[in-house]
Amino acid sequence: MKTLSAIAPLIGVFFFIAAGIIAYSKASIESPTTPRARDTLSEPLLRVMAKEQGSTSTIAYVRREASRYSAADQHLAAHALGQVLFEREGAEEAFRLCGALFGYGCLHQIVSQVSPERGLETATDAERVCRDIAPKARGDCLHAAGHSIIFSRGYTEESARESFAECEKTVTPDFDTEQSCYGGAFMEYNMRFMQEGAFNGGHAQAATVPFCLTLDTETAKRSCIFWMAPKAHAALGFMYSDRVFTTLGRFCTDSVPDSYQDACMESVGRSIGLVGYIPNNTAAHYCTVATAGTSFYRNCVHWAARTIVASNTKADITSLCETLPDDVPACLAFSKTFIR
Repeated sequence: MKTLSAIAPLIGVFFFIAAGIIAYSKASIESPTTPRARDTLSEPLLRVMAKEQGSTSTIAYVRREASRYSAADQHLAAHALGQVLFEREGAEEAFRLCGALFGYGCLHQIVSQVSPERGLETATDAERVCRDIAPKARGDCLHAAGHSIIFSRGYTEESARESFAECEKTVTPDFDTEQSCYGGAFMEYNMRFMQEGAFNGGHAQAATVPFCLTLDTETAKRSCIFWMAPKAHAALGFMYSDRVFTTLGRFCTDSVPDSYQDACMESVGRSIGLVGYIPNNTAAHYCTVATAGTSFYRNCVHWAARTIVASNTKADITSLCETLPDDVPACLAFSKTFIR
């Protein structure tokens, strides 16, 4: 089935993205190709470090060192770490240690090693692997499995639809947009982590809003819309500024149907919180900029708070939640819903 031909809503998005890329071509982070990043985060170096200092110290080193570089470097470093942990600790313990470090890169690597010959292709494959290696972290494991299912079946629209149909079989009443098969599948379809080993938001075959609206179930549609903002953020270089989050907010309000704009703004909040050490007042400011004073500010703050805590378990996001005076308990509770 071909996607809908309505492209008018996307013209403005592409304009904003292009403008953002031009305006922010001078990044404050180092390039993904910097020799220093390759030298300090290489798999051989991490393997030696793990042997001499242990897995926990090596994880702490990667968190600290990789935070200085681009999102692409961070994800690649997490892949290298996942391989080292898999070799040292075995799949189940390595999976527990990894968590969602740097865009799930660590988990992606472990799942790829569990089924290296053909990867995962079905919901049955995914549930089997997750039962074996991550019995207490089904959501995280299914997220990584979603990446593998897309990678195994291919990146065409037809094969992607087949992959999403497999993910639908894993949906349960406690479905989580991020920690789910759909979460990994849409990330992989849009950015091709496993195919290219780095973030990339510019694929012609990536999902579009019209494509999302043709999917079979409401869960699939909302999940697809949720993962649109990260694709746009990737195209903007994963940078953090008023202009970037204004662009993402306008994408949600100008290009997404009203009934799905909340899911899109939640995803913007997630993008804001991915920098786990972002100050609360900065996160609140970016949510204000993105949502332009609308009621979607709540959606943005809830997801920013959750993602900050997921990235940095020691973070105190109380003052961020307090920007929602009538919703502080709910915000604090939601910040703890990322299940490790």
